[in-house]
Amino acid sequence: MQLIHRFTNEAIWLALGIFVSMAIVVLGTRILTTNLSTLEYGRLALMISLAAIFDQVAGHAIGGSAMRFYTVYQSKRLLGDLKATIFIYLLASGVICIFIAGLVGFIQWPAGNVLLVIFSLAFSMALLVSGVGVRLVEAARQRKVSAFFRISFELARFGMATIFIYLISQTAESVIAGFLIGACIIAGIHIYYICYRLPDNDQEMKPSDKQKELARSFLVYARPLLIVGLGTWIFLMSPLWAMGWFGEISQVGIYAAYHQLAFVPMLVISGLLLTYFAPILYENISRSFEKAMKDSLRFSLLTLLMVIIIAMAAYLGHKPISFLLLGEHFRADSWIFPWLIIAGGCFGVAQQLLLRFRAEMRTAKLAVIQLAFAVIAIIFYSVAAKYFELSVVVYTVTAVNVLLLITAFISSGHLKGNNMKSANNTLATFDESGPFQ
Repeated sequence: MQLIHRFTNEAIWLALGIFVSMAIVVLGTRILTTNLSTLEYGRLALMISLAAIFDQVAGHAIGGSAMRFYTVYQSKRLLGDLKATIFIYLLASGVICIFIAGLVGFIQWPAGNVLLVIFSLAFSMALLVSGVGVRLVEAARQRKVSAFFRISFELARFGMATIFIYLISQTAESVIAGFLIGACIIAGIHIYYICYRLPDNDQEMKPSDKQKELARSFLVYARPLLIVGLGTWIFLMSPLWAMGWFGEISQVGIYAAYHQLAFVPMLVISGLLLTYFAPILYENISRSFEKAMKDSLRFSLLTLLMVIIIAMAAYLGHKPISFLLLGEHFRADSWIFPWLIIAGGCFGVAQQLLLRFRAEMRTAKLAVIQLAFAVIAIIFYSVAAKYFELSVVVYTVTAVNVLLLITAFISSGHLKGNNMKSANNTLATFDESGPFQ
């Protein structure tokens, strides 16, 4: 009974944090699309997508590995080692980010965009710290703290951006500057919390071979996730850059607005289940792997059903929805809503199904799938953007995400029988006789 109460309490706080933060994003998008032209919003969208690369690549690898290894380090009473490892990788990512910012300034980015790019790269570092911080808190299953950070981050960045729009100018530069200041405030709180408030349970001991082997295992697990994160970033952002390269920036702005309000919420809904389920799965994986995977499949099917229902509702009411959620210049293309809802839902459910590879420590196979679809996305989206109009790009995005979902279902189905036994043997190696001993 106590266990059920704990899970219910965790689910409530997790849902509260995600849905309140998403509501702030929706309100913020309404404010931005009301005050920015489609051209300025397109410029902003491209720079935000550039900023997202560090969190999607480095943050995905560091934070995803922290979630997977948290219970392992905790059981060995080495949480201080985990935190130290995370900060080392964050520092390395920061150095790379500064190098890229310097390179951008050196090569003289097209006139009028240097400041925008530098702001976006600085914002990416704050985004990376906050993203890893949330994942680490989630790994510790401190759902209330996670909810606070999620809500505070969105409130800070959109709040500062709104102030800058009204006090300075209605441009992409003002918005990204506001995002940067708000994100830096929350990133600073993240660092303080991880250093001083997140519990340590370290043993009083000198560095040992076991600790070194555990650190190596962390790195081995994380490296393929860098590729997974890069593939995911390319997959999600390539429509924007294809239209920016082959089309008009104003079209990028229109697509980005609907992507934010249709595709992203579907990721939030699926991510709600994924974020709740993953730490529980990792904590109990050695005892009931097969049952946990069946539960994961049920979660995925439930999510897909919700996506279909939401898409049907959006198809019937896309005009009033666009009137409510978007500025006047963006409303003419409200037909996009149901298509990107389906696309985002398929992507989110696919990630739930692919959680199996993370659970089995088979991140290399996950990297192959994600990288393959990144290549597919680049080819198909570029062709659609160069030779066709916006509607074809939207239909192509939907089709590619449906294909990803089908691939995820097939890949998961191939892991039954002998492969399941092999997976359990792999897990036993890690949890009983390997470096985690």
